[in-house]
Amino acid sequence: MAAGDEVCVSLAPSYAVAYADYAPEQVIAGLRALGFTHIEETALAAEAVAAHYRQKLQARHSTLISSCCPTIVNLLEIYFPELLPLLADSASPMVIHGGSLHARFPQAKIVFIGPCIAKIQEASRPAALGAVDAVLTFEQLAGIWNQQNIDPAALQPAEADAITQKATIYPLSRGIMSTAGLQADSMPECIAVSGLDACIELFTELANGQINPSFIEALACREGCIDGPGVSKQQSAVHKRSRLVAYHRSRQQQHDAKQNSLVVADAKALPQAQYEARSPRLALPTEEEIRAILVQIGKHTIEDESNCGGCGYPSCRDKAIATYRGLAELEMCVPYMRAKFESLSHVVVDSSLNAIIVVTQDLLIHQFNPMANKLFNPEKLATRGQHLALFVDPTNFAEVAETGQAIHKRVDYPELGLFTSQFIYPLPNYDLVIGIISDITEAENRKQQLEQRHQDTASRAKEVIRNQMKLAQEIAGLLGEATAETKATLLELIKTVEEVDDL
Repeated sequence: MAAGDEVCVSLAPSYAVAYADYAPEQVIAGLRALGFTHIEETALAAEAVAAHYRQKLQARHSTLISSCCPTIVNLLEIYFPELLPLLADSASPMVIHGGSLHARFPQAKIVFIGPCIAKIQEASRPAALGAVDAVLTFEQLAGIWNQQNIDPAALQPAEADAITQKATIYPLSRGIMSTAGLQADSMPECIAVSGLDACIELFTELANGQINPSFIEALACREGCIDGPGVSKQQSAVHKRSRLVAYHRSRQQQHDAKQNSLVVADAKALPQAQYEARSPRLALPTEEEIRAILVQIGKHTIEDESNCGGCGYPSCRDKAIATYRGLAELEMCVPYMRAKFESLSHVVVDSSLNAIIVVTQDLLIHQFNPMANKLFNPEKLATRGQHLALFVDPTNFAEVAETGQAIHKRVDYPELGLFTSQFIYPLPNYDLVIGIISDITEAENRKQQLEQRHQDTASRAKEVIRNQMKLAQEIAGLLGEATAETKATLLELIKTVEEVDDL
């Protein structure tokens, strides 16, 4: 745009519910405000793809899997390469519509905007090269509006240059089937599945020969593209589905829709997709090696294998195999790391030189570390679940529990000969109160001893001063007597000398 190029948009149909605060027409207005010269709905090509699926099914005896979702294509190429022959050979609506726009606007750049980050990777696949020049998610589009200080809600509603009436619900789970006229009630052998876990489960059964449906509509995101990673999460997938269904019904009531016959004309002549098995050939560890890795994360027995999926792998064994192959780390096991950090926290608390007391809002003891037992529980009674008052004056803990305000103060226990400094604070998110109590008895005793020493020294100093003053007074008295006697003698001497002179 900055270079003056004409830029067209292929807009994924989920744009109608991509933003909680913008109506579909405001989204179009926001794109106009950015300078896009031509805007069409990608769903125009989805009509052609749906018709293609229907034609394929009429002459097909094996399962047909939809190829619209790039994540599903990647999943099959990497993990289920044996199912690639069942994948529909038509290109996705993005590739088909992008090629159509390029054919009709040869000087323009084509930008696809949608809910899916996998579309960015799809645009670089060999069969898709040249179809679109750039891919944006709806989230990225919102970021551009923010940078340009554009608020679509404040703009006059606008319409796209070409829209569809039929394929508006294409991004929903069962939307592909509905657009193709493959209703489950009339064709029960058609299956719609959404959500990556559900897709993996279904493909596993298909690969094992447990099921044999005629058609599988597979979408990696739950409820379909409306819950893709590039769509607003302010509303639930169910709510967005309801909004899109309502929008679809209102769109069907329009009779002047700007259809693009160049896109939907001939489903037989659609661009073909290309697939490549990319199953990684990695070493498989022995059972002993798997067990050794599992033991490192605390899985000593089969019962220890929780298979919680928190690491991203479906089972603890799969996680161990991935660790062996260098694709995962031990620390990715959530229960293992939780236990490790809990163990570490217990070590820190138990080895603390301070008494640490954790109580509930009802002042029932949750944790009483060894130092707390040493100071307040010399009889070694059971503490967990007991009321704090059985061991410690609970007044300060009760105040913190009631006010939610931390307390830092000195608290003495004369009956125990104990002096403490206490920091008590709340943990409102856990409904707990924690007290960290420092034993300052030794320091207090040293302080008192020092003060007593000072007092003793001062008393001795006063006594010395009194003795010195007394001695000085006694000396002064003796000196006074000696002076008086000397004075009398000298006067007597002078008188005698004067009497001699008179003779």
